[in-house]
Amino acid sequence: MRTPPDTLPDSPPDHRTRVAMERRRKMRRRLIESAFVVLARKGAHAAVIEDVIAEAGVSRGTFYNYFQNNEQLLDAVTAKIGDYLMQLVDPVVRTQEDPAARVASGIRLCLRAALAYPQMAQLVSRMDWQHAAPGGQPHGYLARDVEAGLRAGRFKVANARLATDLVLGPVISAFHAMLHEPLPPAYPEDLAQGILLGLGLSRTEARQLSQRPLPDISLAPVPKPA
Repeated sequence: MRTPPDTLPDSPPDHRTRVAMERRRKMRRRLIESAFVVLARKGAHAAVIEDVIAEAGVSRGTFYNYFQNNEQLLDAVTAKIGDYLMQLVDPVVRTQEDPAARVASGIRLCLRAALAYPQMAQLVSRMDWQHAAPGGQPHGYLARDVEAGLRAGRFKVANARLATDLVLGPVISAFHAMLHEPLPPAYPEDLAQGILLGLGLSRTEARQLSQRPLPDISLAPVPKPA
């Protein structure tokens, strides 16, 4: 007896489709990694298409199969490096149980990394609000800790949207500021303390949480495509 059509097992994905998708993923990654190399040399706001094509060793047509213009490429690089930074910071943040301590340590680690790696700061400074919107890694990690802080009564603000803005606004402003003026080494701690005050913590506790010892995080060099 034949199996009814609606109970037939799903056909396995076509091998050629899988291979093509993997090839596209690798090429897009190759172009983004090449852009990292070029931007480190030329700065975060440079026009880099010609240099990226040369760095990646691809044709102009190949490049335009993935990115339509310079801004689209820079947006992809910015999003990637923002996610990469979060992947380094969040394991340290999650060692703390208190949501307020998590927010403070996340702020400090991100700003410390930016002070130590100005080229990364240049790229992250391009991050517009859409990269911090729901769905992006930076927003997701912060939303987790903000919501936990509100549930626990640690943050005394009206809602999660306001709490998130009180964190993201000053941090994004700081990334821009450090590109144009020298900031003191203690600036990450000072900013974390100010943000915690805005979220409703006492001055004493905000200062204590912003001064807790934290490990340094190291950014691996961007790999040069083979």
